[in-house]
Amino acid sequence: MALRDFPITHAGLRPVWHPRLQTQVNAQTAVRYLRFGRPVRLSHLELAPHVYGRWVPDVPVHPAHLLISTLDEASGTWRTVREVDLPFDPRIAGAGLSQSMSVDDMNAHFAQVLKSAPQRIELDGLIADHLRVECDREHPVWPSHGECNGGEFNVPFGILNTLTAHGEPLEKNIATPAYHPPLTVASFAPTAPPGMSLTQRPHMLLFAGERLSVGFSLIRPMLMHLGWDAHDQGRGGQSRLLASRTMGKLSALGGLSGPLLRRIDGDWGAHQWTGEVDVRGNRVAYRTLRAVDGLTIDALFTVEPDRLILELTQRCERPMPAVEAEAWRLAWDLAQGITGAMAMPTLWPGRNGEVMVPALWATDSVGCLAVQPLEGAPRLQVESYRACSALTGGFVLAPRPGLAASVVLPAGEQRAVLDLSVCRLEPDGKAGSDLECGAASRWASIFACFRPEQGGFSNNSASVNCHLSQAAPLDLVARTRRPQRGPDPLDLARYTIERALLDGAGYGYWRNLYLDSDPNLVCAAGRIHAVRPDGNWLRRIEPGLVEVVERMLATLGEHG
Repeated sequence: MALRDFPITHAGLRPVWHPRLQTQVNAQTAVRYLRFGRPVRLSHLELAPHVYGRWVPDVPVHPAHLLISTLDEASGTWRTVREVDLPFDPRIAGAGLSQSMSVDDMNAHFAQVLKSAPQRIELDGLIADHLRVECDREHPVWPSHGECNGGEFNVPFGILNTLTAHGEPLEKNIATPAYHPPLTVASFAPTAPPGMSLTQRPHMLLFAGERLSVGFSLIRPMLMHLGWDAHDQGRGGQSRLLASRTMGKLSALGGLSGPLLRRIDGDWGAHQWTGEVDVRGNRVAYRTLRAVDGLTIDALFTVEPDRLILELTQRCERPMPAVEAEAWRLAWDLAQGITGAMAMPTLWPGRNGEVMVPALWATDSVGCLAVQPLEGAPRLQVESYRACSALTGGFVLAPRPGLAASVVLPAGEQRAVLDLSVCRLEPDGKAGSDLECGAASRWASIFACFRPEQGGFSNNSASVNCHLSQAAPLDLVARTRRPQRGPDPLDLARYTIERALLDGAGYGYWRNLYLDSDPNLVCAAGRIHAVRPDGNWLRRIEPGLVEVVERMLATLGEHG
């Protein structure tokens, strides 16, 4: 029988040697956790053919290699139980197709592929309450328009979306998290700091000023509202946070703006934590927050007219393995405006999406919110949820796990203090001398479209590296003054173009469909080098740069 599971999906990074380019690249993998909520005896897995992130024509995904593992909770490491090579299907790679065919005829070809039986992976009665499945390589596919195109080392994020487990449950009931009551109000004596007003609404306590507004729930440890305006245009009261969603989308995110814990045995978003809230003056303290035994979190916010100070304290009685563990998460609603992470990816092997701090939350019209650690060494994990029109950034108080390990919250007390300040990005030198206010307020827009976990600059904050449109935005990036707190804009540009040139995935990957991708990337690389020459970087991208230029020369016609 097909077993019910509660999945989590995220991307991974693995350094690999690229045989064609003869250099090391960061492979993008896809990881899916199947959590059964009880012990089960597993007969096999099935992976049905499907289309994800590719259209015109509808090219199916083509998984090549899987690593299947379970968690050793004592060590916090993943133990491989199966390594599987999946068969190559020449029809997905284009056997029987030509570019002269109509899209309808191509789709009819792939419709037959989609009728194929699922791939079956035997597990021979393995007993477990979960599985971790990673696809780290894809077979060749036919060119298409769409976001999830790339070579064999750029696995589409949703390649395992149709994965199902089959077997029999060994216990009758699925475990459900215990209910926790709402927060207890220890004291309530709020006052607004100078220049801000204070309003108590049924769902939140709202501090509001010209440059910053923030709303706190008194029922659960959650931020219900966060807005700012670095350009003093009267938009500081407009919240950019995701404050409500359907349960289906909420389960995909795990939780909204507050503490988040996702383990093999359950999820605990901010709406499921209890504890106490203490409000005195401009300080809102969530104390002794708890959702599972052995873990508590304190989160103290100090509100000022142009910044928030967030003090986080995490106490764990024993080492606690987790899939995701963020002492405090911020969830942005992309329907309320573009909000993106202007932050340099760490590129450490393992889970994708971790960025360096200081960092900036950049927007389309109200400037930025700078994130700077004042104490401790919190990690910042960024995720994008395109299907939910959401983007999140969570502060993790745990060491970075390696390729074969889960997040493990360490025993004892971990503490971090963060400064979230309203600021702006500005043009450098003459570029800003005659800039009108409207243009100045939108200077950060391109940085709101930076995707640290999807390959750099894009055309929105829930998209991917856009090969075909890099030259124009990078001309703006090159004219941006480096912020006092945040990454060097040119570092983000180098990361973006390097990934694209070294056979990275993205929109416009197939050069036979997008002749403008290669010249855009060459122009962008040249612009970066002209602004601040770096011979080491040029040597790093040389294999891809040579390949791109040779490909451009090969497409020149008789008249150039």
